[in-house]
Amino acid sequence: MFRTVDFIFVGLVLAVATATYIVKYGSEIESNNIARLEREIQTKREAIDILKANWSLLTNPARIQELAERHGEELQLNVLQPRQIISIDQIPLRSVSDHNIQNAKAPDEEGGISDVVTGSIKPGNADQ
Repeated sequence: MFRTVDFIFVGLVLAVATATYIVKYGSEIESNNIARLEREIQTKREAIDILKANWSLLTNPARIQELAERHGEELQLNVLQPRQIISIDQIPLRSVSDHNIQNAKAPDEEGGISDVVTGSIKPGNADQ
């Protein structure tokens, strides 16, 4: 009844149907992933918009002025004077010399004392 060619065609049809099924469901999975990522992107964009709105409220000059007036005494804030504004060329360069660097003793990992160059420990406190 069936010839060899018929079996080959039936096998080929089954193979094509299986491949179509795999591709179809694979594309559906990827489509769902794309939709999920687009929702996440939209959520992140909305969060960014909210943060930008908060930032604009926090950096509002009127709000900063009101806070400066309210907490000016505590922070010892003064009005900026025109003589305080200088160009970058007017800033003096600081020279690095040995008298600016303080040598102090600090404990090492084994609990002993090692020489460490630091600016935060005064030489008088080196023995502590």
